[in-house]
Amino acid sequence: MGAGASNHQQPPSERHPVQRPAAAAGGPAAEPADWSVIFYWATDHVETANIETGAWRDLAKLTGVDRAVPGPRRRGAVAVDILMDLYSTGAYRVAFDGDPRKDGFQCRRIEEPDMTSASLLAAYLADVAAARPAKHRMIVFGGHGCAWLSLAEEGHVITIKDMAAAVKAAGGCDVVALDACLMGCLECAVEFSGVAKYVTACENYCPWNGIVTPKLLPALWAGPSPAELVQVLVAGFMGANVPPDLQKQLAEGRPLDKNDESLGKYRTDDPTVVVGDSACDIMALDVDGCMALYTWLKERPHIKPVFDADAAVDSSWPVLYDLATVVRRGLAARGDPAEEVKAFEQVCARAYVARGASPNTPETLKGLSVVRWPLGPDVQPWLDGGKDINLTYPTSVTYPAPFAPS
Repeated sequence: MGAGASNHQQPPSERHPVQRPAAAAGGPAAEPADWSVIFYWATDHVETANIETGAWRDLAKLTGVDRAVPGPRRRGAVAVDILMDLYSTGAYRVAFDGDPRKDGFQCRRIEEPDMTSASLLAAYLADVAAARPAKHRMIVFGGHGCAWLSLAEEGHVITIKDMAAAVKAAGGCDVVALDACLMGCLECAVEFSGVAKYVTACENYCPWNGIVTPKLLPALWAGPSPAELVQVLVAGFMGANVPPDLQKQLAEGRPLDKNDESLGKYRTDDPTVVVGDSACDIMALDVDGCMALYTWLKERPHIKPVFDADAAVDSSWPVLYDLATVVRRGLAARGDPAEEVKAFEQVCARAYVARGASPNTPETLKGLSVVRWPLGPDVQPWLDGGKDINLTYPTSVTYPAPFAPS
């Protein structure tokens, strides 16, 4: 149990982590919600306990809608359900289906769960799906992440394969938002094939200001289509992380010189300002398009991948490499045939719905990554030496790296 959890034995009816709070006063509308939005926040992590502040801030931002913004057209138009596990203050189940500025929300303290439990995730999603029918559904996974190893909690992980299986068992969804670091991986996207229509993720590190902003609920109240919603998520992420004047400069087609001394005024310790040395990116992905890209790569074993060190997404985790960089260098090693380059660009275009990045984000961190597999001798010992993380990549994804040997 985490440092903030209570040792008091709760009645059996209150002990199951997925038990939802009581229905809101007046009850939800009989009509299905336009959107059911589910947040699964795994922020009980001993080594980096301060990540829990991100969960509290996201809850505050989600419900902190500007007073001048009109509310939902009807009670129950958007149903929100949150399962959050925190390091210092325990775990909670939060739910609301109205306007939090006036209707409030229900919050229940629950026995501390293991958020990396595949069975817990499956039970929680199934419970919400059964209790809150909706025309569309979005599931947001928040916490620590790194490709196929996600939501680290006290040294434990849940695999992307288990996450996708839990979503599928609950009936699938329209949007999966991976609001965690280093999850913009081709293997992650195609894992949701047949499960979700769209996936949003970051290839690099996800900043404090992820996809949750005070504008998210109003956007949902407007009843967007799934394709429109992922555009909203990317725009909201960019608006929260790049100052308006720099956004204007980029919109006008004037590139930012990261060596410009005037940028010093933006280089602060404020995690809400992602410029300077803190590059960030986000992408909205079409899952079918990602699968087409994956298939295209699998059908071209002659494109030998070139895993150069400077193509690594993060040198401290030498497993993820920028996909476009790897493929382009592989093609260049073969003489860079123009028709193959063009074909790669065309199939990539189908995978991306929207993309955004902070002004100083390098080109190698503006798209999908891919797992380096098989791992080289320089990487394998580092991973095997991990205290609590087992290298289970080959069995933890349905679709291994397209460059992996058969």
